[in-house]
Amino acid sequence: MSKTLGGSIFCYNATSQDYCIAEAIASLKALCDKVVILDAGSTDDTQEYIKHFADAKTIILNGSNSLWNMFKGREKLAHFTNVAMSVLDCDWNFNLQADEIAHENCFDAIREAIEQPNAEGYFVTRFNLWAKSNFYLDVDDSRKPVGQQILRLAKSGYWSIGDAQSLHCPNARWDYLDKIRIYHAGFVRDKYKHIPKIENMLVNVFGLDMDKKVLSMKDGFDPFLHFSKEDLKPIPEPLPIFMQDWANERDRINNVKF
Repeated sequence: MSKTLGGSIFCYNATSQDYCIAEAIASLKALCDKVVILDAGSTDDTQEYIKHFADAKTIILNGSNSLWNMFKGREKLAHFTNVAMSVLDCDWNFNLQADEIAHENCFDAIREAIEQPNAEGYFVTRFNLWAKSNFYLDVDDSRKPVGQQILRLAKSGYWSIGDAQSLHCPNARWDYLDKIRIYHAGFVRDKYKHIPKIENMLVNVFGLDMDKKVLSMKDGFDPFLHFSKEDLKPIPEPLPIFMQDWANERDRINNVKF
């Protein structure tokens, strides 16, 4: 009997901070048997926006802003990720963040992976798009703003930890690392909405000071104040179909010159 696969995602102020939430949800709905979307208490119109994604296999949950503010530190991201996952009753869970999209070319590999005997979880590859949507950041681990090898596919019962980059599954396997690919679009969002997003994450989530380099940016987010063009590589395949229109529009808005 085939294993069931649940998809989970949570968001906060996704519309005002230009998360590709609709595209992320579309990839989960195309892949999974059941999907849970949690709004963690947005103060913009995100809760209203995500209502239209509800259907027979998609559950929409709305949290309160007071609950969002109750949690401090990066672990709040894992908390709300786990709230979303806890609603699923599937054999396996595939988790995305609100600015990530799973590539449709990987769907067969994901279904194959969860049928493997004695498998508990899998590391996958995340391409962190940078500057333009057809380039990703390729630097050593000490310079990466977020990880590239992450654990997002695991049996039910394994939970997100820390800043929610990965699930905690000690016996996770690496043999599908190159076969399962997630595209992270968080660094190529609308450059004028990117700086408020950074401030929210650094100050309101991680409890840190605002990045002085970001504060110096006078015309929206400048990707080359942090990294150089030599730090980038072309993505190895066309973008997921779910995000191509979104990405083309952000490339037009951001107008980054190489």
